[in-house]
Amino acid sequence: MKKSNSTELTHHFIETRNMLAQAEEQINSVATPIINTSQQFQKTSQIYSGQKSTLQKSDFFLSRLTKQHNFNIAIVYGSFFFFLVVVGFIVLRRLFYRNFYSDISQLIRQNIQYIFQNISYIFSYGQKVQQDL
Repeated sequence: MKKSNSTELTHHFIETRNMLAQAEEQINSVATPIINTSQQFQKTSQIYSGQKSTLQKSDFFLSRLTKQHNFNIAIVYGSFFFFLVVVGFIVLRRLFYRNFYSDISQLIRQNIQYIFQNISYIFSYGQKVQQDL
């Protein structure tokens, strides 16, 4: 009886050893694809991180271009409206106020005479003060 028990135990040990060998083979056969997949994931992650930095740079430059474009649009519209105001001024002045330049020249002449009168008064007052000292 002891022999049969020991043969049975030996038989079970051999089966267990064989099952462990099969499990080891299965693990080894699965480990290689897992390692390959892990390496592929790392490569993909590196590619995505490179693309991420490229996209961030592109986003930065695109936002700067958008701001510059909006600024340029504002400048163009501002220039156009200034042009319209100048044209409107010229047209309305010609229609309703034909003597504009002659009136301005008279106004300038009058103000120049007034300025010269004040300057001569200031110099004459300065000479009086100097004589009093």
